[in-house]
Amino acid sequence: MSSDPLNCMSWNVRSLNNKVDEIMEFIADNKVSVFIIQETWLTDTNNHTTAVIRAHGFNVVHIHRNSKGGGVAIAHKNNIKLVQVFSSVHGSFESVTARLIQDDRKNLLISSLYRTGTLGSFFHDFDTWIGGLFVKFERFLICGDINLHLEETSAHSTEFYRIVSSYGLTQLVKKPTHKGNHLLDIILASHKVVCHDKVSVLDDAIARLPSCDHYPILFTLEHQACQHDQRKLIQFRNLHKIDSTAFSEDLLDGFDSYQKLNLSYFGDRLSHYNSPVLCVDTTA
Repeated sequence: MSSDPLNCMSWNVRSLNNKVDEIMEFIADNKVSVFIIQETWLTDTNNHTTAVIRAHGFNVVHIHRNSKGGGVAIAHKNNIKLVQVFSSVHGSFESVTARLIQDDRKNLLISSLYRTGTLGSFFHDFDTWIGGLFVKFERFLICGDINLHLEETSAHSTEFYRIVSSYGLTQLVKKPTHKGNHLLDIILASHKVVCHDKVSVLDDAIARLPSCDHYPILFTLEHQACQHDQRKLIQFRNLHKIDSTAFSEDLLDGFDSYQKLNLSYFGDRLSHYNSPVLCVDTTA
């Protein structure tokens, strides 16, 4: 288990297709292990863009449109155990959800969400969606672009915060996340899921990637993720291919020479005793 912090990033990238290499380099520079993406603009399950993501050492689960725009994804480093969870589908937002097992064996639900419908239907759908998942998971992390001006106090923002707080979730983003100086993006987390002092809106990122109009949000989880076990290499010997006659002769010659030696040190005796047994490598 790594002791390094588990860094995550949520970002409306406004298309992965035209800048996937630059984005993957950016998340590598920020040591990101879990990348939560909105507006992927992917149009099929596997393509050049997903191949590039995998070439950078990440797996990706995503929901795509058959036409331009939209799409949500979660990319994660290969050594992290993350499994896609299929939840109810609603017309007012797109979402992809996955389960991350943390180092204390608790399940963390991670979602990438992008609002596409009217606010009235979104509030109803969002409440229903969380309610259906709430009884199944102990911890929640919901990230995304909900296209709601959360920097303003309004009936819409008040209703959103009412729903969020009813499930014990906290909105951790406090600064504008859009170049128009709007707070449109969310990091909703259960208690002690995210380090509150390690949530940063990287508003200088669009100077490096000017086709993006949202800022990436970098944050750190309180717990590490369980990692895939290291694979053990197990070798098998084909006993049918052993030359039994040659093997027997090698053993007899080795033990015969062993008895003729006058070795006083136990280590020397053991080493010389074992050497004829290892001759199987030359006979199979």
